[in-house]
Order: sequence, then structure tokens, then C-alpha cells
Amino acid sequence: MTSHLYNDAESGSRGGSLAIVLLVGLVWIAMLAGDWWMRFAWYHWQTTLTARPIVAEGPDAPLVRQEVKETRGGDLTGLLGIPALARRFEQTRSATLNLSDEYGFRNIPPVKNRYFPLVAVGSSYIVAGETMSNTFSAALSRASGRDVYCYGWAARGPLFSVTRFLGDERFATNPPRVMVWGLVEREIGGDMLAELVKRLKGLNEEPLGAGVPGGRRIAWSVLAPRSVQKSLPASSVIAHLSHRAWNGIRYYVFGQLGPDVCFAARPVGGKPVLMYKWAIEAMKWTPDQRKPAKVVETLKFLDSFCKARGIKLVVMLIPDKEQVYRDRLPPEMDTPESPIPDSTLNAVEAGLRREGVPVVNLLGPFRERAREDVLLYWADDTHWNSEGIELAARCVWKEIEEKRLLDSP
Repeated sequence: MTSHLYNDAESGSRGGSLAIVLLVGLVWIAMLAGDWWMRFAWYHWQTTLTARPIVAEGPDAPLVRQEVKETRGGDLTGLLGIPALARRFEQTRSATLNLSDEYGFRNIPPVKNRYFPLVAVGSSYIVAGETMSNTFSAALSRASGRDVYCYGWAARGPLFSVTRFLGDERFATNPPRVMVWGLVEREIGGDMLAELVKRLKGLNEEPLGAGVPGGRRIAWSVLAPRSVQKSLPASSVIAHLSHRAWNGIRYYVFGQLGPDVCFAARPVGGKPVLMYKWAIEAMKWTPDQRKPAKVVETLKFLDSFCKARGIKLVVMLIPDKEQVYRDRLPPEMDTPESPIPDSTLNAVEAGLRREGVPVVNLLGPFRERAREDVLLYWADDTHWNSEGIELAARCVWKEIEEKRLLDSP
């Protein structure tokens, strides 16, 4: 009798364990299914698997009119992932109206059949601006008194927008006099920029969109194992929530910040400032890693490529916030064991000037203002604020004016 009861108890225990395992398994499957659904429905991961051949399509839908409410916080407070702590650094962005032109770029329409003597090309820094009136292109238009077209494309790296612009049929027949290409310091490396030469030579052989009007093609490079390995976590709700939860545990239990963000050692303009650790690590890259001579060689090729199309190039070298406010870096980020070398922007500028390529190195003017305790970037973000944008536009216009780049031929 006892043996029978024992067997029944053991059988019930196994059944309960199996039920728990099945329940956990079902919950896990449901979470994975939901994660993949969000990957397609929210993050639109599938759009990265194909490349659009028609260059007239911009980063946004054409003629979008979007009313944006007042917001607080930037990309660095998002990376911080600790709301109570983030509120110390958050800055307010005013309510605004965002517009896209007939081609999906951040310009006030209409732009069709208008001539733009100046075009600003680049990634998120070119698009950035609290309102339509304080983007870099708008600030350069005020400084120059000329129409400036914003051909910025955020979140696609430094090469994407310049390649798309130089292959865009809209500007092939009626090119601007000047193209300003903004290069952010942490994106500058000889090996990476050398890819631009290959892309530009490809434009000569087959213009973007040739042979497949209106269609799409598979972006095979995105399907490479290494690319997929990087893209999947970036489009995963589970990964983002886990990262945020671990940041909270790390801070509240161990008193440590996450791996992405650190505090500036001193305020700027009376404001506490967040800094991007990855940008600080990029500052430590040696000349052997940066290869400034190779950077200059690529930009010299780009200059010749632009001239052949009737366009004069101006390279705008944009320093990271951490480089400008280098004296406010946390002490542990710049030690005798791991020192930070001179900015690569200075070597690139010197090389371009020797080659006669127009260049604006913003590091000097930005550091000069920083010494006056002026904040040129958002305290809670990696991007420049309206003060930084205005200063950059004035510096670029000074170079264009002194070199008489808008004059013929």
C-alpha cells in the first residue's frame, strides 16, 4: 500500500514538473513569436533585406506633414536606460512641424524645378535639428543667402548618402555648384572610406537604378552571417528590454553605469552632460588604425569625381562632443596607460589642404567656444544643438566664400 502511494506521488510530481516545463516552453515560444512579429511590424527589419534602386526615393515618404509634440531626452538618455537618473540630463525639444519634400528628404516643399546651388550631404548630423529652421542646411542658407538642399540620410553611415546623391538623376543634369559632405570623427577610417572609391567607380559603370526601374533587389551583403548577427539584436524587443533591465540592475545593485554612457567630469554651461563611451574609445584609435593618409587619398578621388560632374566638394570634419569637451572626460577615460592621441581630424585637414581639397575642420572653432563654457551639443544626445549647427554653417560658408567656390566655372 505504501509503495503504491509513493508511486502515485512520484508520478504526480513528474506530471507537475512536465506541466511547468511545457508552460515555460509555451511562454518562451510566445515571446519569440512576439519578438519576431515586432521585428517585422515595428522595426521593419525586412526593409533592410532589399535595396531600393530608384534614387529619387528618400529616407521618408514624400510630402509628409508630421506634427511632433514636445519631447524630453535624447539618444544618450535612451542608452542610459535608467529613467530616474536620465531626468537629471534630459533637455526639452520644442513641439514642431516636420516636413518632407516631394522626394522624401527633410526640406520644405516644393523643391521640384528649383535650383539649389548648395547641397548638404551626410548622415544624422545633416538631418538633425530641433525644428526645420535650425537644420544645418537651413543655417547654411541663412549664412549664405542661397538655397541649400538637405540630402541627409540618418542611420545609414557616412557613405550611403554621398553615393546616392552622386547617382541621383535629379542632380546629374542640373548639379549644384557645391556639395558639402559632413564626416563625423568617429566614422573616419581609411579602410572604411576606401569603400567609397569602389562605389563611385560602380556608378560610372552602372548608374543607380539602371535596369530595374520601380523594382527592388536583394541586398545580399545584409544576409551575410556577420551582418545578420549584428542586425537581429538591434531589431529585438527582448534584447532591448533585457539590456535595459540589466542596466538598472547594474546601477541600483552594483552602483555602475552601463557600457554605453558615462558622465562628464564637469558641467558645460551649467548643465550636467552625458558622454558616449564608444566615441571616447574611437578617440583612442591610433594613426595606424585610422590611416589618415588613406582617408585623404579617398577624399581626393571624391573631389576629382565631383569636379567631373561640375560640382565642387567641401569636406566638413565634424568632431564628436567628447573630443570638443576633452577636458571634461572622466579621469579614468584618459590615463597614462591608455592615453588619447591628437584628433585625427587635424591630420586629415592637413593632408586635404596639401592636396588642394576644400576642407572645414570644426574642431578648432568648436573648442574655442567650448573654452567659453558654451554647450554646442545636446547634453543628453550625441548630436549638435542649434548653437553648434549655426557655428558650423558660418565656418563652412566662410570657406566657400574665401575660395569663391560659387563662382564659375
